[in-house]
Order: sequence, then C-alpha cells, then structure tokens
Amino acid sequence: MTYDEELFKELDRTIVSKVRISNGKCIAVKGKGTIVIESCSGTKIITDVLYVPEINQNLLSVGQLLEKGYKILFEDKMCLIKDVSGYDLFKVKMKGKNFSLDLMEEVQAAVSSTINVTELWHKRMGHFNHVALLNMKKDNIVEGLASLESDLNNCNACKYGKQYRLPFPQTSWRASQKLQLIHTNLGGPLPKLSLNGSKYYILFIDDLTRMCWIYFLKFTSEVVGIFWRFKAWIENQSGCKIQVLRSNNGKEYISDQFNSFCEEVGIEHQLTTPYTPQQNGVSERKNRTIMEMARSMMHEKGLPKKFWAEAANTVVFLLNRLPTKVVPGKTPYEAWYGYKPFVQNFKVFACICFTYVPKVKRDKLDKRVEARIFIDYSTPSKAYRVYQPQTGKILISRDVCFVEDKQWNWEKDDWKQVPNFSFIKEKDEIFDENVDDPPVRRTRLLSYIYERCNVAILEPANFFEVEKDPKWIVAMHEEFCMIEKNQTWELVSRPQHQNFISVKWVFRTKLNADGSINKHKVRLVVKGYTKKYGVNFFETFAPVARLDTIILVLAFAAQNGLECVSTRCKFFFSKWLFRRGDIYIEQPEGFVVKGQEDKVYLLKKALYGLK
Repeated sequence: MTYDEELFKELDRTIVSKVRISNGKCIAVKGKGTIVIESCSGTKIITDVLYVPEINQNLLSVGQLLEKGYKILFEDKMCLIKDVSGYDLFKVKMKGKNFSLDLMEEVQAAVSSTINVTELWHKRMGHFNHVALLNMKKDNIVEGLASLESDLNNCNACKYGKQYRLPFPQTSWRASQKLQLIHTNLGGPLPKLSLNGSKYYILFIDDLTRMCWIYFLKFTSEVVGIFWRFKAWIENQSGCKIQVLRSNNGKEYISDQFNSFCEEVGIEHQLTTPYTPQQNGVSERKNRTIMEMARSMMHEKGLPKKFWAEAANTVVFLLNRLPTKVVPGKTPYEAWYGYKPFVQNFKVFACICFTYVPKVKRDKLDKRVEARIFIDYSTPSKAYRVYQPQTGKILISRDVCFVEDKQWNWEKDDWKQVPNFSFIKEKDEIFDENVDDPPVRRTRLLSYIYERCNVAILEPANFFEVEKDPKWIVAMHEEFCMIEKNQTWELVSRPQHQNFISVKWVFRTKLNADGSINKHKVRLVVKGYTKKYGVNFFETFAPVARLDTIILVLAFAAQNGLECVSTRCKFFFSKWLFRRGDIYIEQPEGFVVKGQEDKVYLLKKALYGLK
C-alpha cells in the first residue's frame, strides 16, 4: 500500500474498497496499480499495489513477496530480501522494532561497493599522500574515514599533476600562538579565467596551525582590500591579532598603500630577499601543493581549465582537514578549531551527481532530478556546490546523490551512462524515477527560428499611419521638443531662389532581450539623398570614433587595471555648425505652425541624414 499517487506507473481508480489497519480502523482504498522501484539487481515491478491516501507510510507486504517467489531471511537484526533468481535484492537493518527500507542508502551502498575503497578515498581527499591517509586512520585524527588498504595502485592522475624538486632548508623558529605569524603569497596569472572571471589567487597561512585560507582576484590591485577583509574576519573569529605578515617582494606587497595599512594597524611586514622565494617556504610549498592536487583532480575527471578556482578552493578545504608533519597528531582544522573534522561526507571532485529539483520549480511531468557536476563544498550552508553544464550556473544543494566513478563528457556535452539506481530522500518520500537516461541536449532547433520568422512587428512607414496612434504621437513630441530645446533651427520666411530639403519621420520599435517591447522611438531625418555633390554639398564628415581608437582605450584600461563605464544617451545631437551656405528644410508633418504654413526652417545645427 502507498499514499503517494506519483509512485504509480499505472493506476486503476475504478477499484474501490476498504482495508483494516493495525489500530482496527477501516480506511478507503481509492485504486490499484503498478509501481516501479530500482534495486541492486535492476528495475523491479510491484503489481497489485493499493492506493490509500489516508496512510502516512508506504507498506510492503511480506506475505505477497513470499507468494510471488521472493525469499525473506531474518537474522542478526537484519532482513535479507532475495528475488526469484536468488540474487540479493535488499538488506534492511532493524530500526527499533521495524524494518525500514531506505532505497537511497541501500542502492548507493551497492553502487559504491563496486569501487575500490582505498582508491576512492585517495580521490576524495584530492589525491593526498596515501601514507598520510593511513596514519590519519591509525591515529584517529578524523571521524568517518573508512578502513584503507596498505597498498595503493599507481595513480596516473598523480603522475600527471605532481612534480618534485630538491627540498630547501627549513627555519627553526615557529610561532607559539595563533596569528602570531601569517604567511601570504599571490599566485597567478592563470592561463584561463575562472568561472567568476578571476586570474589570481592569494593565500593566507597561519604558522602555528598551518590553517590556510584562499581568496580569488581579478586584478593584483585588489590585494590590499582582500587583506583588510581577511584581517577583520580572522581576528573577529579567533579573538587574536595578526602580529607579523611574511610575503615576497611582489609589487602588490611593497606598494605604499599596503605598507601604510600595515603601519596603521601595527603589523610587522617581513619581506624576503629579492628572487629568493625559499625564504617564504611555507606559502611557496603550500602554493605548489595546491596546484599539484588541483591539476591531479582536474586531469582525473577531464575538467576544463576554467574550473581551476573551484579545484583550488576544494584543495584548500581538503588540506585543512588532512595531516601535516608540522602539526603532529592533528589536522590544521583541529589545531585551529579544537575538534576533529568529519570526513564521511567527502566526495570525489568533479564527479557526476544528481540533485533534487524542488517541487516549486517543476510540474508533475518534469524530472525530479538533474545531472550536474560536483565542484566544491559549501561550508556556510553545510551543502555541496554543483555546476550545471547546460546553463553554466553554480547551485548549492544538500539533496545530492553522487556517482563518483563517472565523469562528464565535455565533447558530447553529456555524461557517460550510469547504472540504474534510486536516490534522494525528502522527509518520508522516496523518489523512484530512472535517472540513468541522459537528458535531451539543449540545442537551438530550426523550428524555433521558423516560428520567430512568422512573427513580425509592423512599424509605420509614414506620418499618416500614426497620426491617430497615441504612443507614436508622444514619441514624436519628445523628438520635436528636444530639437527645439537644442536650438537646431529657426523658423524663417521662405527665401527666393533657394533649394529646400524635405524631412520625414522614421519609426522604430525597440525590443528587450526576451522579445517584449521596450519603447517606441521616433527620429526626424533629412532626406539627404536628394542632395547632389558639388551642388548642395562639397564634403562629408561623421563625428564617430574609429574602432582602432576604441580598442586602444580598452587595452590601456585593461593594462592599468582601470574600470570602463558605458552609458546610453536618450537623445543625441551634433554640435557641428554650418560654415558654408544655408540649408532650409520643410516643416515636419504634424508640426506645421498654424498661420505660418509657407515658412521654412533654417538649420543652425546638424540633423540626421545631412551630408
């Protein structure tokens, strides 16, 4: 029996009856049908399921399972259900005095069991050193870490991502309290912009605990502002004050603005000898480790380079929860916060995941899940950050199921086929759709273009078509008033032996990006095509910036970290004054001055259409 109508693949509402439940009450049955569930051995169909809206839990009859040939074994507080062929269907643990079947937990465990646990945790921890992981488990540094084998198979991703050099001598002095010494280093520029447009990143490392924080920058000029934000946040969180800051001799660190800030807040700024990064070994080594692990993780899943910031942020998250020789017996996280980190919810970076779509964002016929890519951990909301390739958006979700051995196929804009399984549980509801079918690739169909071609906005061709249309009359009044305000012309008597140029109204409908109407635009233009070269005009000029000049200005702004601002003018009139001869134009239609119909306008400034 089930109370959820959406679980039914087929439902016959003509079957109506009553059933008696455990408390002796009779409740109504409003249909019978068939539902489909996913198990470890594939898709299973359950027939003769009663639709009972008044119950609050789905019930699976042991008697009917036995009648249909299934085998059920109860032992050691465990219920084992086998199908007709003898394959294990579900293993259900006893909770209280009941056996509650959790499809998400059972099937996810079955999928995970096909993956080598040692290799899986090696990938989950960002391809971290295997010996260090074994010591973590041995010393119980973190909670939730599975038992690992002593040997790890060769990891090709580590070979591609990690390089080695001879070690540098280490300093003997160590900080004795938090924030007594902070190491910092600026990394970049990276060859590709990140998803948020960053090219640089900056690290801050506490010398005592080796806790690390990373920030991403678009320009090196942001270093001072980011350090100010970091100082305010970290001192408020820890209750300690930054005493010493150690950095290299990069121009972003030796600027007057940066040094003035350190002097004002009382921070001693230590600089390394020029071209000697070994003296800032803590941050340099951390920078190398982050890039090594990020390259390994991205290569493992074939991730494009634009995801480098997400990979680096994930690496920092993992390194803070992984052991270091400098802090024996603890992780930087425990040394900083005072308690052990929980790692059971860690997943392989950039693996395929399926996120639940809230009911408010779908209807009954839409899929309840969408395929996405896991790219980071969201610590503020205790959730996962996932990337949606179809839209390029990053979303935060806690209802996520992971397929850690699969990856996105960027060439086909699709993911490789995955086994059938069910997942995601919201309250007491189990979602049973098959999510192994890849969604239809979102492309621009020609039919959409054909439909758009059949829709056209008819714009007026002359004044007589709009003389009774209020929206166009208002736009014409705005244009005429702006011309008058700009003192573009002067109404004079019609001179003798002079050529007169006619004018016309040009009507245009401006649209928004979604195709809706933004506004109605009207321009009064001169019929300049009636003028003849050598008779009515002798030279032409257009006050328009050359494209080369625009590119030069933008390149100068980019090189110097300047900000370019664009704006839009509702009306634009040239300040060009006439120097050779007078130009007379007819009065525009609809705005002929009563009693002075024979007069014309003498132009003082340029109008659209003149040559």
